[in-house]
Amino acid sequence: MKIQFLLTFETEIPRRTMKQSTFTERHLPWILILLIFCLLSVVSLLSEGHYGGADSVNHYFISRYAFQYPRLFFDTWGRPLFNILSAPFAQFGFGGVKFFNILLGCMTAFLSFLIGKKINLSRPYLIILFVVFTPMYFLMLPTALTEILFGFILVLSVYLFFRGNFILSAVVIGFLPFARSEGIVLIPVFFLAFLFKRRFTPILFLLTGFIILSAIGTFVFKDFFWIISHSPYPLHHPIYKEKGPLLHFVINSRLIFGVPLLFLFLLGTGTYLKELFSKDRVKRSSSFIESWVIIVPVFLFFAVHSVLYWKALFGSMGLLRVITGVLPLAAILSLKGFEYLERTLTWNAHQRRILLYTTIGLVVITNFVVYSYPVKLGPEELTVKKAVGWVKEAKLSHHQIIFTDLDVPFFMDIDPYNDKRCTHQYFLKYLNDHADSSVFIWDAHFGPNESFVPLDSLMRNPNYKLLNLFHPAIEMKTLGGYPYEVYVFYKVRHPRFSDNGHIRDSIINQEENSFKTRYIDGITFERITKNIKEDHRSTDFIFSGKYAYKLAGEDQYGPEIEKKLSGISVGRQIIIIRATLYVYPLVSFKENPTDLVISLKRRSDGYHALKFEELGLKTNQWNKVVFQATLPLDNPSDRLTVYLWHRGKQALYIDNLKVEAVVPK
Repeated sequence: MKIQFLLTFETEIPRRTMKQSTFTERHLPWILILLIFCLLSVVSLLSEGHYGGADSVNHYFISRYAFQYPRLFFDTWGRPLFNILSAPFAQFGFGGVKFFNILLGCMTAFLSFLIGKKINLSRPYLIILFVVFTPMYFLMLPTALTEILFGFILVLSVYLFFRGNFILSAVVIGFLPFARSEGIVLIPVFFLAFLFKRRFTPILFLLTGFIILSAIGTFVFKDFFWIISHSPYPLHHPIYKEKGPLLHFVINSRLIFGVPLLFLFLLGTGTYLKELFSKDRVKRSSSFIESWVIIVPVFLFFAVHSVLYWKALFGSMGLLRVITGVLPLAAILSLKGFEYLERTLTWNAHQRRILLYTTIGLVVITNFVVYSYPVKLGPEELTVKKAVGWVKEAKLSHHQIIFTDLDVPFFMDIDPYNDKRCTHQYFLKYLNDHADSSVFIWDAHFGPNESFVPLDSLMRNPNYKLLNLFHPAIEMKTLGGYPYEVYVFYKVRHPRFSDNGHIRDSIINQEENSFKTRYIDGITFERITKNIKEDHRSTDFIFSGKYAYKLAGEDQYGPEIEKKLSGISVGRQIIIIRATLYVYPLVSFKENPTDLVISLKRRSDGYHALKFEELGLKTNQWNKVVFQATLPLDNPSDRLTVYLWHRGKQALYIDNLKVEAVVPK
């Protein structure tokens, strides 16, 4: 008799082991769920950081303080259904909300397994692994983000649909827009699915969720249609208005699925489409309805979010995580693809075993290759945490705290909605309304963007005195192209002019004085090398010595200095590289754009460029250019490169290119 035994394959076994194997087959999904739950709990506990940044923190705060401020239960940014269901868990802290999402994720994986059984897929237990180890899904589980709840509601409704509980399925799917607003686009999919099944009564229940929550929310907003009128995302968002490529999500699909599951997902989709043309009428009919409620939601979600980002509508930023809600359905399609692969490429039990183990191994390993675990704090979060730590050390934490980034009250563990304790700053017109002796922690991400408070408005304000500033270990640009920094200001009791610019320079100089430089390499162009050809050496304009380097109009790149990181390592996790050179432009760099580049060859995040056109350099004279960049040292085999990228078509001259390491004294 053939049965399925644990993670192996269908094979003949002795009759005396039949009872034991049947037990294992029946309990295998529960064993997998338990192991996965333990793994996710360990990852969550070991992770100092979390995916989603301040968004995840904001969702946690809304749930955490909803019982104190009941209006938060219906906060449309936080998503009402998530706020209501996660609030009890949030009372145990941020870890409680992460536990809520992990629990939901495991339940979603199990429901996906039940769907696989209902539609008669072989090895349905594999869906549990496919759901959880989809890279983007795994990354999203130990967070306070709402996509996991969205996926649970969607999968629960699909399961009830295949089980024949059509009315209950309609009721559940009706709550989807309250888990995430874009869920509204999937309601018509189920409307048509009920029509295809000739089940008309459930259609009447599709608005159940909308009616119930809208009626309750009316007591808060005095508006039955509050979910629409109080939407946090206008059609044309004043901040998030940058358009992206139409195929953004397709191009980055490997970061969502991972290559193995992406291949199986596409193969499973193709298999379903092939079955739609089967000669077997029953198979054709079942494949159609399965395709409609499994394939259509996935591709519709991709299409909708692609268009929103392409046209910059409803504040779309092209965040890959928004696809997470339909990934459990995509995992079911991946099993369909595996089933086809197994049926087509294997002829015996040994080959099936190899394919099975190989697939499981690739899926699990790929998840940990695409994203790193445990999750560390990002550079912005680390910088805010450093600033908060300084405020505590300076014994200023008991003052009224003003902030632009929610990570500030998060790291200080204070109620962000208690106006007597802290205030979330919005708009310049309220800047001077705060109490004297307040401490303002401003950041370059949220400060000039969501809060509409540019840095110069604080630097020039006589009511605020700069106390300290902080920047990431590795220089980075944030939203709006601003260099990321965190500034700490103090609201003075008696307004007077404070030279905040001088204070900032003093702080920076103090930091610089704690470092020294170590020479790495340089080029004076006095001799011919493999990078310096005779026809590029010039005596037309010379800064020092006998020769300078002429970068002709047709030259795209200038001379390059390349060094292996292991040869310049200073025993630290990061290294600061300073490049110095003299440049003689014949025309303005606005007409002849050129960059000085410091980069690592094997890292996309190790690229730093200084645009000469932004420096205001003078023509027909020598200008000194100094550029400094912070690079990671986690891969000693990587190579440092320093070079000129000449994007213009006009000639210019350079001399004395020097590269140094900036190290602590």
